[in-house]
Amino acid sequence: MAKLLTKYIKYLSEEKKLSKNTVDSYIRDINQLSDYLGTVGINDLCDATKAVLITYVIHMKRANKAVSSITRGVVSMHSFYNFALISGYIENDPTIGLEVPENEEHTVSIMTQEEIKLLLDCPQTVDFKGYRDKAMFELLYATGIKVSELISLRFDEVDLKNEFIVCGKGSKRRAVPLGTMAVFAVSRYIENARNKQLVASQAPELFLNLNGQPLTRQGFWKILKTYKEKANIKSDITPHTVRHTFAVHMLENGTSIKDVQTMLGNNSQATSALYKKMLEMHINEVYKQAHPRAKIK
Repeated sequence: MAKLLTKYIKYLSEEKKLSKNTVDSYIRDINQLSDYLGTVGINDLCDATKAVLITYVIHMKRANKAVSSITRGVVSMHSFYNFALISGYIENDPTIGLEVPENEEHTVSIMTQEEIKLLLDCPQTVDFKGYRDKAMFELLYATGIKVSELISLRFDEVDLKNEFIVCGKGSKRRAVPLGTMAVFAVSRYIENARNKQLVASQAPELFLNLNGQPLTRQGFWKILKTYKEKANIKSDITPHTVRHTFAVHMLENGTSIKDVQTMLGNNSQATSALYKKMLEMHINEVYKQAHPRAKIK
């Protein structure tokens, strides 16, 4: 089984050319499946049947996993067993007909203007960490880019003079404009912190940790969580929350869904429908809070 996983990792990395983060996610999903199979007496991934995989999906639902996590798990299973089939490890693909669960729960949280301000104002620009974190938060909210795009952003992909960044890979590569506050925060970070950091091997990435190495997704999550607690923000905040907040705030101020999707690098119809729903929900909530006769007191 270890040999199959090694070949699968090589296939994802070298043939499919997926990023390290994506490969790690696929393997993590398969390892979680393997752990589950062990609890039902199956010690080899290749011995799993479609019925068992269906019970695993049900198990994930009962464990209250997010629909997005279950969806990714099903996609990972399809990918792994398809590879096992074409590699001759199994004769029949047990994932044929295994469906991705409907995204019935898309109640994406959106930060309020007050919460965004609390988060953006929280980092104290007195040291390397403060300058860096302020710049990262301003850039994330200004562009709506993914965390993977933020931490992989290179110096040569940032044009502060013309106020835009270039990010993404392949067909998703795109230029995204920056606002004045983001330009200011990134400029101060570069001038007062990034250019003064002494490292033996200068990394090309814009945002580094205290050891001079590129930040990881987990590292950024910890940073965000720390500032959420410092700012005393009660609602749950994830990097994707900031991305969705960027989208809804842009839509509220008159930007078209098509333009927002272009900036986000996602032009699917599903995303379009999601943002329409999010905007409607957010406007409805704002109305209920603002209109004097919208709720019983």
